[in-house]
Amino acid sequence: MSHVCSLKGNGTAWTTSRYDPYHIWVQTVVIIALVCSMVMRVAVPRAFSETALAFAAAYVVAQVSRPAILLAALGRHQYRRLKLRMLIVFSATGVLWVTGALLPVDGTVVLWTLALALEYLATRSGWPVPGLGRSTVSRWESPASTWPRGTSSSSSSPSARRSWSPAWPTATTRSARRGPPPSPRRS
Repeated sequence: MSHVCSLKGNGTAWTTSRYDPYHIWVQTVVIIALVCSMVMRVAVPRAFSETALAFAAAYVVAQVSRPAILLAALGRHQYRRLKLRMLIVFSATGVLWVTGALLPVDGTVVLWTLALALEYLATRSGWPVPGLGRSTVSRWESPASTWPRGTSSSSSSPSARRSWSPAWPTATTRSARRGPPPSPRRS
C-alpha cells in the first residue's frame, strides 16, 4: 500500500518540476496531495478493512484533482490534452478504487489491483483515450532549443527545468523581477 502512496507522489513531483511552484494552482495541487497523503498514511494499516473507503477516496482525490486543476489552469497550453486524458483515466480507475473499498477483501484486492494495472499501463502507453489519442514521452520533455543558454535537459537545477515552461511565470523570471537577494546585515 505504501507503494500506492509513492505513486501518487511521483505525479506531484513531476508537476512541481514542470511548472512554477510559486503559482497558486501548483501550490493547490501540492496542498491537496499532502492532505491526501496524510489520510492515506493513517488509513494504510487497516486499508483492507475499516479504513478502505478513506484510503481509496484520498487516493482518488489526489489523482483526479491534479489533472483537473491543471486542466483548468493551463488554458491553451500544449499539455492541456495530456491533462484531459489523465483526468479521464484517473476518473475511470477512481470508480474501481471506490467500488473496491466497498467490497469484501477479495473484491477489494481484485479491483484495486486492476485499477493499479490500468493506471500503470495508461502511463506507459501515453494515456491513450479513444478520440483523444495518446502522448509520447518525448512530447513531455522539452526540446533542447527551448532551454536557456548554458543548461541542458539533463540539468539537475529545478529552476533550469522550469524556465522553459510557457504556462506561467517561471521561478527564474520571478527572481529576476525581484532583484538580487538582500545582503546579510553585519552587526
